[in-house]
Amino acid sequence: MTKIVVIGLDGCSWSLLNPWIQSGDLPNFNFFMKKGTFGKFKSTYPPFTVPAWPCILTSKNPETLNIYSFTRRDKHSYGVSTVKVSYDGAIWEILKKANRRCYIINIPFTVLPKENEINGIFVIGPIMKIGKYTNDERIKNLIEDIGYQLDVPLLERGREILYLKNIINRSKKQFLLVEKLLDDKWELLFYVNFLTDQISHNFWKFLDKNHPDFIKDDRIVILIRKFYKIVDEFLGKVAKKSDILFIISDHGFGPLYYDLSLNYWLALKGFLKFKKYNLVAQVKYRLIKLINFLRTPLIKPI
Repeated sequence: MTKIVVIGLDGCSWSLLNPWIQSGDLPNFNFFMKKGTFGKFKSTYPPFTVPAWPCILTSKNPETLNIYSFTRRDKHSYGVSTVKVSYDGAIWEILKKANRRCYIINIPFTVLPKENEINGIFVIGPIMKIGKYTNDERIKNLIEDIGYQLDVPLLERGREILYLKNIINRSKKQFLLVEKLLDDKWELLFYVNFLTDQISHNFWKFLDKNHPDFIKDDRIVILIRKFYKIVDEFLGKVAKKSDILFIISDHGFGPLYYDLSLNYWLALKGFLKFKKYNLVAQVKYRLIKLINFLRTPLIKPI
């Protein structure tokens, strides 16, 4: 039985990895590049987490799936709603028809398939609402024992160090879950780490000296490098337990030096006026901040 593993690193970019590969901090990445095949692929258009992962899972383009982002505008209004993705013909359905067993773990924007659509184990990914998150009782117990967290932490300004430590701890727990499943009987294991994307979104200005808002903080750079060294070690463990290993990303990353807030510009020109203080909105905002504040400090190293 050939065991194929696909590891997704959301928003991972060669421009970030290459300096650490060359310095010897990521020996497994270096080994894969020398002994395997690597390169740059074109992402979907637009190159976002959604539609990219649904496209990877279904081999369909955004136009066919009719998704171009996480949300879409409601007809005849300014409201937005979360897009609904059709996973008809997804890789787990194809494998089930071929009587092949697969494990699908933590892929963004996935929902639990019906029982007759998969032969194997499924753990939903981030971004979607968390209700029932797995189709397997053993995995549910394992997730609870490990302390695996399905939600995505929010970054509070001034708490960057704690946030990165939280990211590292969450990733360790995800990696531990995958490692515990490597000896199971399956023919495809597909796991995605979404936290790589969050690091680039939130900390690019700490890594790019040309950024107009560049902030020099060696503590943050050291923690990000530590995170990727942990990713590298995990990939080394996975490689030893797999016959074929793919390491992929849904899109790359790069700098965003300038942005235009159209509403702010309209307000400056006097074409737009903001509503007065909204107590309900402020209460909601404060509650979200409080919940996030209470969640982040609870970091127990494993």
